[in-house]
Parts: sequence; structure tokens; C-alpha cells
Amino acid sequence: MKMHRIAVAGFLALGLVVSAPLAADKLTSGPQPGNKVPGPFHPLNVTGEKAGEKHCLYCQNGTNPVAMIFARQPSQALTKLIKKIDETIAKIDVGEYGYCDSCGVEIGLKRLEARPTATLCIDCKTLDELRERQVAK
Repeated sequence: MKMHRIAVAGFLALGLVVSAPLAADKLTSGPQPGNKVPGPFHPLNVTGEKAGEKHCLYCQNGTNPVAMIFARQPSQALTKLIKKIDETIAKIDVGEYGYCDSCGVEIGLKRLEARPTATLCIDCKTLDELRERQVAK
């Protein structure tokens, strides 16, 4: 449960850091704060079993909160990030968040704060990067 709180705090902190500079500028496109979105809102799913389909999140989730990421054009980097976030949330749900996929040791708190989607402890990640460099040579 403690790791879950840390992950949520990390995601919220990241959101605050990213949105702070944007808060000074007034939004100029899309629904404005206080405006009601007309009719059902059907975003395009990037990941999951309904990838590539438009989907009514309100129909599925009702009043439960849903995190949405909007982009002008989907990119491989954005898709990869969303998949990592989905995998991290799945790990939180089953109680496996915060443990290294390679050696099973607990991932350090500072590493998780810096990269909430980390799946390897710093030692295993360092070894992984060294192997990648050796193969690239």
C-alpha cells in the first residue's frame, strides 16, 4: 500500500511539474474549464483490448475517475509510455509494484520517484545498459 501511495504521488508530482508552465497560458482549443462536453465523448483507445477503436469511457466507468492523455497525433513514444503506465497500474493492482523484474529486490524509493514506471532496480538496469553497449559495438 505504501508503494501505491508513492507511485500515485509520483504521477501527481509529474503532472504538477508538467502543467505548471501551462497554467499561465490560457487554453485556446477544446473544451474550456466549466464547459460541458456535448454528448458522449469517444476517444480513440491506444492500448488494451479495444486498441484502435473509439470508446465511451463514461459508459464504461460512470463517475469513476479516468486518466486520459490527448495528443494531436499518436506516436510510438506516446504509445510506449501509455503501455508502461498501464503495466505499472496492473502491477500496483496485484501488489507487485516496486520490485525488480530481474532479481526481485525492492526498487529504491528515489528511483521510483524519478521514474515511477521503472521495472528494474538500479543495479540490474546498469547491467542491462552495459550489455546493450557491448552488443552495439
